[in-house]
Amino acid sequence: MQAPSSSTRVGTGSRSARSPSSTPLLVLVLLAAAVLATQGARTRSAAVPEVTAAAPALVDPLSTLFRHWTRCLTDSPWLDRAARALPTSPLPREELRAHYAELTNATRGYRALPAHAYAKYKGPWIENHWIREFCCDQPLDAFGGLVPIFVQWVDLFVRHPTSYRDEVERVLAMLRADVLYVTVSQSDEGIYPRGGDGLEARAVNVLVLSAGGYGHVPLPLIKGELARAADAGRDDAVAGYPHFMGFAGSAHRMRRRWIEEDLPRARAALRDAVGQVANGTAVAQGGDVATYHGPDWRRFMSDTLLNLAPRGFGRSSFRLAESVQLGRLPVYLYDDVAWVPYRGSRACVAASIGFSVRFDEFVAWCNGTLARALRAQDLSSLRGKLARLRAARDSHYTYAGVVREVRRFLQDPLSSDLRCEAHPAHPTGWDESAGAPLVRALL
Repeated sequence: MQAPSSSTRVGTGSRSARSPSSTPLLVLVLLAAAVLATQGARTRSAAVPEVTAAAPALVDPLSTLFRHWTRCLTDSPWLDRAARALPTSPLPREELRAHYAELTNATRGYRALPAHAYAKYKGPWIENHWIREFCCDQPLDAFGGLVPIFVQWVDLFVRHPTSYRDEVERVLAMLRADVLYVTVSQSDEGIYPRGGDGLEARAVNVLVLSAGGYGHVPLPLIKGELARAADAGRDDAVAGYPHFMGFAGSAHRMRRRWIEEDLPRARAALRDAVGQVANGTAVAQGGDVATYHGPDWRRFMSDTLLNLAPRGFGRSSFRLAESVQLGRLPVYLYDDVAWVPYRGSRACVAASIGFSVRFDEFVAWCNGTLARALRAQDLSSLRGKLARLRAARDSHYTYAGVVREVRRFLQDPLSSDLRCEAHPAHPTGWDESAGAPLVRALL
């Protein structure tokens, strides 16, 4: 059938113009064209807003991050004692950039100190890595709208112990009440002098990423990096170790009672259980709980499946990261606050790559949870922890790994395994005058 020409009259009822059978088809074609034209108009209308319509306002990502940082800082006992409240909104970008540049320039003298030495390690430490990797030309977006404070806190304290409080006060005097800040600290007592001296109430707007145990975000406490030890296991990842559990370290005042009283009781609790399993699967050739203090501590830790990592003067423990770096399971021991990095992630010692136990529950844990698993020869959980530990070693327990997590945390907190924690109420949780922990007072 021939299509109608442009001269054909439509709707006259003339048979010469069209046949009866063509009428429905033509109507359908016209209806389809009308529908398509309407849809096209709607599509164009949706794709290209009218000039007179108001465009949606853009949300500054720094404003969203600002609310997150405020929530982190709010969980602090010092906020109630502060003379001022936290700011409720960020400053304009240009004003914030100007203050960032001014503060970075004013603190340059606190970045020219030699790294301190401790236990035969001469640095660099995590504060030095923070400054080297982030200072001083990064844009504010690299810090999520926080203004960074680049100060070698521990190096400053070691070099000027008597005037350290004065130096901290000078830095705090440079800060504004309407700005949120971030810094990294390794010290047992955060960025403050011994005992804090109440300066915490003047720094409630400073987010402290702390490796020592006093701040808002736990970081691993690292003293250099140890090479991964050769696997002790043969056919089984938890087999072939000379020691099932052990502690390499000294009996200083923080640990004396635990070493003199609790370790012998734990040894007795585990001796039979370890012996029963060792006879069948060679979990540990040497049996129960061993201790060592001397220059060959790396070898001792490498020969031990479960390495005890009790807190020191601060809430953290070098032994925790050392155990992970060697490829051995850490057992972190704490009293008032468990200062563990990466809480809730696959890199957290508390549940994923080791164990976290309170000092006063250690013997019961050995006699209960651990002994029952050994008697039942249920070693799958230990194998799983070892596998996750070895996967997390380089990414979370080396300096490069920590710096990477800090960078991710500042730019997008939800993409990082670092977590904000409640700020402890006391710098160390330790009563110097009584020579005992402040557990009862702080819980």
